[in-house]
Amino acid sequence: MSCPAPAGRVLGWAAGALRSTYGHTETADGRDAAQVQASIPVDLRTRETAHQPGNIVSAVRVPLPSQTSTPHARLTVCRQLLTGVRSRGREQHDVTRIVEAANRMGPWVLDSLAVRGYSPAYAAVGTTELKWRNRQSSLDHRPLLRIAALPPLHRPGTVNFGAVTCGRTVTLTVVSHAERGAARRLADAVGHELELLAAQA
Repeated sequence: MSCPAPAGRVLGWAAGALRSTYGHTETADGRDAAQVQASIPVDLRTRETAHQPGNIVSAVRVPLPSQTSTPHARLTVCRQLLTGVRSRGREQHDVTRIVEAANRMGPWVLDSLAVRGYSPAYAAVGTTELKWRNRQSSLDHRPLLRIAALPPLHRPGTVNFGAVTCGRTVTLTVVSHAERGAARRLADAVGHELELLAAQA
């Protein structure tokens, strides 16, 4: 199976989990009435800036393909959605720098945009995938086998998926600001999504 970029995998898993947990809404002509939007981080580093300390990231919003019926089809859609995402991230990063400059003149500018950015109507889902590249890491002289991410918890009605690859282990974390037990159900649904992918491989 040809896998999309790591962020595309988590995006596809999230789409499948939301579909199996909540379904999807369709209008009479079969189109989604309100497609759920997802926010994904974009690494803006280049070979020239890879040595710089700190993070050089942006975020891009994409429609979540929860209406797509099979896991493989969702991964294909996610691969297409993420085409050119780095250039979109750079554009968003430039806008953010302008807003931050404006914020120095009045904090209300950034505050008003942050309210919109964390709104479930703008992006109800967040996805992040990280790869731990230091294979020699240890804790209390024991090799580090897995790392769990703690994605941010945003406004009510939002959910975030985080996956960290450490060696040969991928650890998924789901946090939810929805109804009680939603995070557990969504995490289990991702497991089911992976089972379907494995069965169809």
